[in-house]
Amino acid sequence: MLLNSTGQRSEFDAVEEVTVKEPIIVPKRPKFFYGWVVVGISFLTLAIGGSTNGSFSIFYLAILKEFHWTRADTALAFSLSMLVFSACGPLVGWLFDRFGSRRIMPFGVIVLSIGVLSSSFISSLWHLYFCYGILMAAGVTHIGFIPNVLIISNWFFRHRALALGIAHAGRGVGTLILIPLIQYAIQTVGWRNAYLLLGGLVFIVLFPLLTIFQRGSPREKGLTRLGDPDSASKSEGMEKRYGDPSLAEAIHSYRFWTLGILGIIRAAGFSGLFVHAVAFMDDVGYPTILAATILGLAAIFRAGGGIVGGFFSDRFGRESTFTVFSVLTFAGTSVLIFSNPESPILIYIFATLYGLGSGGTSTISSSLQADIFQGKNFGLIFGVIQTATGIGAALGPWLTGLIYDTLGTYIPALQGMLAIHVISVVGIWIVAPRKVRPIGRAASKMPGR
Repeated sequence: MLLNSTGQRSEFDAVEEVTVKEPIIVPKRPKFFYGWVVVGISFLTLAIGGSTNGSFSIFYLAILKEFHWTRADTALAFSLSMLVFSACGPLVGWLFDRFGSRRIMPFGVIVLSIGVLSSSFISSLWHLYFCYGILMAAGVTHIGFIPNVLIISNWFFRHRALALGIAHAGRGVGTLILIPLIQYAIQTVGWRNAYLLLGGLVFIVLFPLLTIFQRGSPREKGLTRLGDPDSASKSEGMEKRYGDPSLAEAIHSYRFWTLGILGIIRAAGFSGLFVHAVAFMDDVGYPTILAATILGLAAIFRAGGGIVGGFFSDRFGRESTFTVFSVLTFAGTSVLIFSNPESPILIYIFATLYGLGSGGTSTISSSLQADIFQGKNFGLIFGVIQTATGIGAALGPWLTGLIYDTLGTYIPALQGMLAIHVISVVGIWIVAPRKVRPIGRAASKMPGR
């Protein structure tokens, strides 16, 4: 636990020990809550924008075969993109808090489209680093994970993790559809033309969608957040069990630093496996198109895992649900280590277990951060935490590639990822979001439940 400048325990760390009853009249709600439209838009945004960023592992192998660069040097483009993501995270969070989604997200679409289109013209490493590592990363940051988590957290208290899980499922569904299509495009028209097609898709679909229909806050529609405890009546006994911390107060919380450390190691493991998964399966002896299909299959299970994990964590708590889904992720990684073409069923088991587990833990992780740090400064706080995540995501692919270049195998890197899953479970129980967010009967007393 951290101490503040006076040597005392941070006031925010003690928030779970202080309850304040706030009687507020519950406003009437329309029969259809527009927040679910917002979730659908986030789903489509992540399906296209998120999958565009995630397609690197497919282009990675094609670029390697054309230019014969080392795996570490080529994977450094993804690492650079994560550093840009880290640098932009707090800025995007701050801009979101101040100006809302309808100003920052269309700008992100433009930058992302330029990055994807220009990637088709690369001829040297620095071209790859600039187009993918900087332009595409900056664009994705403005339309990707951070703004969509902030939007949905603004719209939902009750069913928050479920709503986030549905939105995050967009990336899985998008990956399932786009990754095999991109691989097919690479094989038929070449990776350069595949980038041109992808860039056009990003702009044509996302720019009008985010400009016209997306709403960053229920206030823009004259509504309030679904299940907002601030709207609970005193007669129902709802207790406000969360603070509204500033960034300075959050930084003096042990939860902030624990989540930051977990963000680094978890992102390193996930990004390292994701970027090198197709290359690993190719080395083992699986056909490239099958490896790409397995990656897409894992993505669809990740989508399902996010929804199921969110649903159960809303009802049974973040820690216990996170533990169950971490076990699935651990098991999936273990299966991948022992996979071989003589037992093709193993990579399907990997896709199922790893997809479900990683999807559930990702949704729960972002949900519990909203639980703990919710308030008018959440965008900035969340963006800063995502900086740590970006650092880990930057290190993961490069370290994994370096291990391969040095030892000639990915196995030691995969074994390190197993340890990360164990450490993550311990860390989530230390953070203890159950002491901040009401669950079970307490949550059931929210209006509209």
